[in-house]
Amino acid sequence: MPILGTPRPDDNRSAAGKKGLRLSCCAFGLCVVGAVMWWCAPAITHIVSGDSSESRDEISIAAGELLGAYELQEFDANAKYRNHVLRVSGVVKRVGRDNRNHPYVVLDCSAPLGVQCFFDNDLADAVNSLKPAEKTTISGKCMGLKGHVVLQDCQFVVP
Repeated sequence: MPILGTPRPDDNRSAAGKKGLRLSCCAFGLCVVGAVMWWCAPAITHIVSGDSSESRDEISIAAGELLGAYELQEFDANAKYRNHVLRVSGVVKRVGRDNRNHPYVVLDCSAPLGVQCFFDNDLADAVNSLKPAEKTTISGKCMGLKGHVVLQDCQFVVP
């Protein structure tokens, strides 16, 4: 039975080897922390600066152009449009309600995708009054590509 504090005969790792293992673990941990900070930096900057999308000017864009940007390069389109208020013009493809009973309009540009604009229930009558093929302009916060390009908290823009 070995005496406490003395190395076991089968423990053939040297002190230098143990130190190297510790340094490798520390380096790996720093890399992980650095990667997380790099990935989260835009969100952290957004929170620290107090910058909000509501304080930015609206970006005016046609539904077809917005969809084209997302179909071409979703990452770049998210960087440019996501969490920004967009003023999107397009043709009504359909009107409906989601599973939470919120009214929505899908703007079409003759593509399989559309721009899906969600409204509060107090605008349900205005949403329901739209007809397919009718042109309209809607303002809302872009949430990115989720089946369609999604806009939330939408309002109709009066010409």
